[in-house]
Amino acid sequence: MKHDVYVVVEKGEPFPEGSIIAITDQEYAIGRSTHHHIPDIAFTSLYISRAHAVIRRQQQECYLEDLESKHGTEVNGVAVTGKPVLLRDGDQIRLAKGEAILHFHNEFEKEWEQTKEFVFPPGWKEGKTGGLIIHPERREVFVDGTLIPLAGKDMELLLFLYQKANQAVSFDEIKLHIWPERQEESASGVPDVGLNEITVLVYRIRKKLGKYGDQIVTIPRFGYMLDR
Repeated sequence: MKHDVYVVVEKGEPFPEGSIIAITDQEYAIGRSTHHHIPDIAFTSLYISRAHAVIRRQQQECYLEDLESKHGTEVNGVAVTGKPVLLRDGDQIRLAKGEAILHFHNEFEKEWEQTKEFVFPPGWKEGKTGGLIIHPERREVFVDGTLIPLAGKDMELLLFLYQKANQAVSFDEIKLHIWPERQEESASGVPDVGLNEITVLVYRIRKKLGKYGDQIVTIPRFGYMLDR
């Protein structure tokens, strides 16, 4: 089942890396589990407070509030203090200085329907045709002025990495976005896609991008990033 709002666990026992937790109810308590207290999102680290933080959903928006935890909560490296913080798609949530790390995702906020500025390689000037040029709204990719043949999942993955340029994109995010048709077949909610399938897909894209293929950077044991 596809979720519109969810968090992906990058780090935090007892969750396996890449675990997906759907945010469907109005409130999700985050904290440390004990014999007498089990939060909605429960970790085991003793550095995480029993009542550490809470995510509150208001229709299509979510807010994160720190519950005066001992070791604090951060969003994208900024401490959450006082009033709740509006979460944006792609935000990183850190509990207790990184004892647990979550990535927040909100499908309602995807940028595909927004006008995006063109991203050009260093030294590129308007009117010139060199470099790797990506036009997502036209689904066109140019290498040194030549339109290259990209279609299907090759194009989908490159555009997804472009949308998340300079951000590490996890294997599970790639599976969810590129192979949504396999999601219903998986009990975990993550499409049943082998890492070798992703590797082959990235290899094909890099080969077609030629000397610019190395802009797709491998993030060991996590995923990929388009380095722009």
